[in-house]
Amino acid sequence: MIHTRILLPLLVLFATSNLPAQSNNQVSKTLYPKDLAATIAGSKKTYLELIRQVLPDLKMSDTDPDVAMAHTTVPFKHLSEDAKPAVLEGDLKLDSFQPQWINSEGRRILLLELDVSSENANQGMNYEGEATFLAAFNTAPAMKLLEVMDIKTDRFTGFWETPAVFRLTARTDSFLVYSEHSNAGESFVDLTMLFLNHNRFEIITNLFIFNTQGCGVGFIETPHFRILPGGSQKYPKIAVNVVVKKEPDPPECDHRTRGYSWNYSMVYVWDSTKSEYKTNSRQMEALDKFNRDRN
Repeated sequence: MIHTRILLPLLVLFATSNLPAQSNNQVSKTLYPKDLAATIAGSKKTYLELIRQVLPDLKMSDTDPDVAMAHTTVPFKHLSEDAKPAVLEGDLKLDSFQPQWINSEGRRILLLELDVSSENANQGMNYEGEATFLAAFNTAPAMKLLEVMDIKTDRFTGFWETPAVFRLTARTDSFLVYSEHSNAGESFVDLTMLFLNHNRFEIITNLFIFNTQGCGVGFIETPHFRILPGGSQKYPKIAVNVVVKKEPDPPECDHRTRGYSWNYSMVYVWDSTKSEYKTNSRQMEALDKFNRDRN
């Protein structure tokens, strides 16, 4: 989804102490219904054929190249809900889509972000008549749908851009998605780090980032992620650090306050018995409380 960002600066920084950074971690360009007939790199499949694994009856308009409609989806789950997979039904318009390549257990995986809107869908949509599906496709021996999830929790949703992908291990990438909106000098960002685990989307962590402007309330929150060396688990430990920086008030403020900063730090460890990342730190709760108190 293309939109103009009006947020305060938010930079996600990665440090991989023992692993090289991804060289192809930039998000590819957004595509539109007129691009559905294009073939996917390294394949004879078109995007239309692939997306029909998510929207089975998707059809391009015979008269308008900018319109593609479907009326149902395959079952999917929501990023923000722990519920059984649901099916979306109605007049579903594919507004845009965006590809992103990752590695998973040494396999080349194509992620597709699909922006869908509808005025008469059932109750399956998580946000005001819009959904953003994230679909993962195995590329060999055939392009097959592995998993699909609605990742939309706010007005604007998509792959994070700085960067979208970073290397979790030598054979597996993690990736970032976000949902955000801004209002009267405040920006609200849900930032989620995921990877594919046994062909299913696995959440590593979710961060709520709250940036504000104004006299006495100029705060910028910057997440940092770092792969920690060593360990005997299948996946490495991940250090997550959120730097909260209070900006010094400008001269026009009546009661100027100083600038300062502090950190919220957490370490996420792979729990092989439960097949998920976990942390024992309470720092995330402390950060959430700090943001709630300011909201």
